[in-house]
Amino acid sequence: MQYVDSEQAKAAEAWNRYLRMEESRIGNIFMGQLKSTLRCTHCHHDSVTFDPFWDLSLPIPSRTGNLKLQQCLQHFTREEELDGDEKPTCSKCGVRRKCLKWFTVQKFPQVLVLHLKRFSPTERFRGKLNVVVEFPLSGLDMGPYAAARGQEAVYDLYAVSNHSGEWRRALRPSFLFQIATSAFTDAVTASRAESLTCSSAYKTRSLNLT
Repeated sequence: MQYVDSEQAKAAEAWNRYLRMEESRIGNIFMGQLKSTLRCTHCHHDSVTFDPFWDLSLPIPSRTGNLKLQQCLQHFTREEELDGDEKPTCSKCGVRRKCLKWFTVQKFPQVLVLHLKRFSPTERFRGKLNVVVEFPLSGLDMGPYAAARGQEAVYDLYAVSNHSGEWRRALRPSFLFQIATSAFTDAVTASRAESLTCSSAYKTRSLNLT
């Protein structure tokens, strides 16, 4: 219990430190906190850091087929093995060790922005990943990706920003879908719900109901 309490205190300290530098009304709505855990496979010591985020950039785990948003979230929060040249220095062992690293969400924002990483960073596969990623229009449960067990965070879709074209030249039309009132702003194109999920979906903004 003492270990958990010390982590919570560290998270609160990091959050308050950032707010002293960057607090704003926009930040109070869109900003969350990400927890990064680095575990040494030799001594099993956990090194934990907390960082603010304005959006979560989700990798797309497959280049073909149809995916669900939850698969991208699972890929983002999965354990990653750091070995070879990537081995970090364990703060307890004092030497470089093979480690496991993973992310969880410590603090959820009021409005969650999810960014799909559709552009491959590698030379071999440079280009846009035109994979259809299906996402729910309501009831996106982010609880499984929370740092604390039992933490509830349920979001409804509020807006989608679609990126059309390749990375050098592209247009980004926006679709705003407001489920609660079925209202659309004049600045964006009204769209049917089924047309929001497409291979060019780039960013989704979700409204927290809890």
